[in-house]
Amino acid sequence: MAALAESLSHTGKVLPVEVDVSSSSSCTELARKAIGDYGRVDGLINNAAIFSTITMRPFWEIPEAEWDTLMAVNVKGPWLLTSALLDGFKASGKASIVNIGSDAVQLGRTGYTHYVASKGAVAGMSYAMAKELGHWNIRVNTLSPGPVYTEVDRGTVTPEQKEAMLARQALPGQQDRTT
Repeated sequence: MAALAESLSHTGKVLPVEVDVSSSSSCTELARKAIGDYGRVDGLINNAAIFSTITMRPFWEIPEAEWDTLMAVNVKGPWLLTSALLDGFKASGKASIVNIGSDAVQLGRTGYTHYVASKGAVAGMSYAMAKELGHWNIRVNTLSPGPVYTEVDRGTVTPEQKEAMLARQALPGQQDRTT
């Protein structure tokens, strides 16, 4: 984490904090440090999620513990972190919260019912939060990207699926650029 903080130091003051978004005390500690150091919070991107490490399987075969862990990170995490930082958002007077969703909510995705359900919850939660926080000039939106192939190892993605994902991306990868 120190290397990441160092690489971002040119952007201004960097506050590296390791956070377990599924833990209320961890989110509260982050908020204490951030608001204590900066006095306000102008923005938050809730991007922590479990996806790449889950195994594709029919919903009736998803272990309950896996379901609970995924929901704790993907749904409870944005709720806890946004709640913990609320005083910082209010102090900003113009804060923006972006919750990362997924186009899988509209498309469905076989073998990932718990992931799709969690991102549907994030979308609904964003609408409700926007209504509750708008009068403090705090914006809440959901960004729902489509498939994006990254360097994260995905045992469930075949080479053919990888190529299909890359072909659907709006911005071509470095290997596809000709100029």
